[in-house]
Amino acid sequence: MLIRGINSGAIWLVANVLNPTDDPILRRVSVRTGWLEQVDFFFIAEGRLPQHFIGGDRIPLNQRSLAKRIPSADYPFPPGETRLLLRIETADPMVVPLYFSSIAANHSREQSEAVFYSFIYGVMLALSACSLMLFVGLRQRRYLFYSLYTGSFVAMTASYNGIGMTLLWPEAVGWQQWATPLLMLCFASSGLAFATNFLSTKRRQPRLHKALQAIIVVYFALFAACFALGEQGLALSLVFLVVPLFSLLMLYLTSSPPFAECSRRGFPKEGAT
Repeated sequence: MLIRGINSGAIWLVANVLNPTDDPILRRVSVRTGWLEQVDFFFIAEGRLPQHFIGGDRIPLNQRSLAKRIPSADYPFPPGETRLLLRIETADPMVVPLYFSSIAANHSREQSEAVFYSFIYGVMLALSACSLMLFVGLRQRRYLFYSLYTGSFVAMTASYNGIGMTLLWPEAVGWQQWATPLLMLCFASSGLAFATNFLSTKRRQPRLHKALQAIIVVYFALFAACFALGEQGLALSLVFLVVPLFSLLMLYLTSSPPFAECSRRGFPKEGAT
């Protein structure tokens, strides 16, 4: 597995694959990371024309060599040695786990992943829907913020693991490039909004409340500037700073003396945000 940081540019990987049998062996070669923008597979074998396959979320689903959420290529490796070259390019963090498997094994793995994601997303969407109904019935904004928090988690993870593009926006490659950083920012901000409303920071610590609101506004303004300038790598760096920062702020709020008792007792009386 190869790991590189944000906006690290294009890289090439080379591997020699040996088929010791006398017959071709069909294998699916995949890079099991859903957020890579472009992955090119080149297969070079003696006595055969080079083969080129392409995948990645910069490519519309129906234009990929295999219409899969992760970059993949099916190739019948001939007897002897085949040289495999991969070119990977992305502005996101580069994680390149390379897999060789039979079509049947790959299909079984995809089914297991589908069951896993269906269960997780089903639970999270149920929580989001339940909180939204409580907001409609009780008109308490904490339920709305919690619904946004759980819903944005589903949207964020679906965008970076490729499920969103596969099922919802297969042709929207422009949206796909910016969906992950935007939804990460929405996820972190909605979590902080829920925490401040839950703990009534506006009433208990008005200066801290205003400072937290200002931080959220500044981060969204910086993201808008990155979008206007087309600086996707800078936007990703920004949101990867936001998520741990907002998580630390939520931990601070729940553990600091003015709010610790409130968080232990459960939902306080509805406070303004």
